Amino acid sequence: MRKEIIRLLNNLDAKGVDVSIYTQADKEEENICYLNKSILEKSFFNLQNRIAIHYIQVDNDFILLEFPHTEIYDFRLTWLLDLNNINLKKNVNKNDLIDYFNLLINRAR
Repeated sequence: MRKEIIRLLNNLDAKGVDVSIYTQADKEEENICYLNKSILEKSFFNLQNRIAIHYIQVDNDFILLEFPHTEIYDFRLTWLLDLNNINLKKNVNKNDLIDYFNLLINRAR
């Protein structure tokens, strides 16, 4: 599974998408060495604080949320949020949502 995700992230990176990873995983863990150098240079490994929500953010347009799970699950539930086409609460906008996810990253670093 990790090797496939790395392949997909490398493809996005090759297409010019800004890809960075924030994880508790170590750089020496299995398959991490296959990440493009540009991704490795921007990413943060060995985070001491866990990010409360697992997600992938693509530019400021999409967030793929991964629902809570353990590593023994055979599958994981995900939810793709199109930030340009989501109904948000009154007085909340797309930038507020992006700021929230950035806050999660900043807390973990």
